[in-house]
Amino acid sequence: MDGSKTKGEDGEVEPSPYEGIQKNAILHEAKCFDDKQISARQCSEVLTKIMYLIIQGEEFTPSEISKVFFSVTKLFNSRDVHLRRMVYLALKNLPADPEEAMMVVNCLAKDMTGKTDLYRANAIRVLAKTLHV
Repeated sequence: MDGSKTKGEDGEVEPSPYEGIQKNAILHEAKCFDDKQISARQCSEVLTKIMYLIIQGEEFTPSEISKVFFSVTKLFNSRDVHLRRMVYLALKNLPADPEEAMMVVNCLAKDMTGKTDLYRANAIRVLAKTLHV
């Protein structure tokens, strides 16, 4: 069996660790994106939960999406590689308004012209998705 186990040793399907999370609780946790001292681990966990909700088909209001979107863009200042990768993934998957999505183009342009290949590749992917919207 490959590394992605879906069944426990007794043959039972293991539930997701994010099963049963509440959207309002996660949106409240997302306030950590606005903290002066960003905890990369905490922000990554919250982004993971937000992505889980989106993938599960949770409905977000336009104002909720807008608030999360702009909070996530503040995380571009982080130097943590894992968090930056989560930021790119979130921006790519958040159903943001096209006008709002254009606001991140400046950040993406800086990363596309930077020296870090990892940032450059992800910035190009997000920019392509942003312009395709």
